[in-house]
Amino acid sequence: MSPLRSLGTRLVLAFLAVSLTGTLAVAAYVAFATRDRFSRYEVEQAAAAMASLWAERYAAAGAWENAIPAPRPGDGHRPEMPVAVADLEGRVVIEGPGAPLGETLDQERLSRAIEIRSGDVPVGYLVPLWEQRPALPANPFMRDFYRALTIGGATATAIALLLAVLLSRSLRRPLRDLTLATHAVARGDLGLQIPVRSRDELGQLAEGFNRMSADLAGADRQRRQMTADLAHELRTPLSLIIGHAEAIQDGVLPASPETVAIIHDEARSLARLVDDLRTLSLADAGRLTLNIQPVSPAAMLERAASTYRPGAAERGITLQVEPQPNLPEVAADPDRVAQVLANLLSNALRHTPAGGCLTLSASAEAGAVRLGVSDTGPGIPPEDLDHIFDRFYRGDPSRHREGGGSGLGLGIARSLVERQGGRIWAESPPGAGATLWFTLPLAG
Repeated sequence: MSPLRSLGTRLVLAFLAVSLTGTLAVAAYVAFATRDRFSRYEVEQAAAAMASLWAERYAAAGAWENAIPAPRPGDGHRPEMPVAVADLEGRVVIEGPGAPLGETLDQERLSRAIEIRSGDVPVGYLVPLWEQRPALPANPFMRDFYRALTIGGATATAIALLLAVLLSRSLRRPLRDLTLATHAVARGDLGLQIPVRSRDELGQLAEGFNRMSADLAGADRQRRQMTADLAHELRTPLSLIIGHAEAIQDGVLPASPETVAIIHDEARSLARLVDDLRTLSLADAGRLTLNIQPVSPAAMLERAASTYRPGAAERGITLQVEPQPNLPEVAADPDRVAQVLANLLSNALRHTPAGGCLTLSASAEAGAVRLGVSDTGPGIPPEDLDHIFDRFYRGDPSRHREGGGSGLGLGIARSLVERQGGRIWAESPPGAGATLWFTLPLAG
């Protein structure tokens, strides 16, 4: 990269340009203002000195008619200024350019006059006759001032340049870290973290990159795990189907209704798995069709209970429905909510022993209705509570698929609930079973 295209170089040049522009502007203003004020001061001092000289001449002569004309200050640095002297009535007694002897001056000229006093008594006026202030001779003070102003401006520019270099380095370092990390992620090094060196916008950018990198690494791990789990879920029924089909073909097993039923059951398992995966993919892509309408939460609970009550009774499990009275309607797709409840009930039935109890409940809360499926099983370990809705997740990795399902049911439930504007979570107090809750927004 060309040095001129470097961000650090451009930052230094930008700071230098800003510093030079500001320094020159301030220096020009200060120089102009100082010169103007100092020039005005010198003219005023010169005029005051001339008024004092005329006062002395008047005191020595006793009258303006006897005063010696054209006094001059003698310090060598006063400008020669065109002035006239007028008495108290405004009549010119000492003439000057444009003010002949005996002329009565107008009020505009007298308003700029300097009073001449002899002792404490006013005796006349020193009247300036210039339209613009007279030019001043060169002054050592102003030369020294300009020199000091130049040195101060150069020093300020040098300090600004040093600060620009330091600031440029502080900005380039996190950007360089981010650039290198981005290239590493592009090469497949997911999960790379960069140091967060500040709490400003650059620090927030670094934190955002770290979160993105961690999410990418997590998504990659989830994808790999999902691929492995999916291959496992497909392998088992396929192996059974192929094995039984080959055994029938070889004559090892008879083509009895029992053998065909095993093949049929495994094929149905494959079909259910494919349907589950299709539902998840549609939900992830935002293409899942929903028929949102006002629906009664209690009616949905009764519908789910009537479907699963016979199966629960066969296992010796009591299934009861306890909705809060007078619940408002929710905005939901009744078929998708039935699918959510079916997945939650299937999961609860698998983990509730004979003699246990399942409870379907519903209650109102702010802007929503909360529905829940509670069981009296062994509960969910604390370390599994945040993961049971992950796809293919099983709290006991050794549990086989016949006892644990495909691991997609709760993941589908979460996708369906979130697509309808709700949220889903699990609670499991120690020794008190587990409750899977989800909310749905109110209708209207």
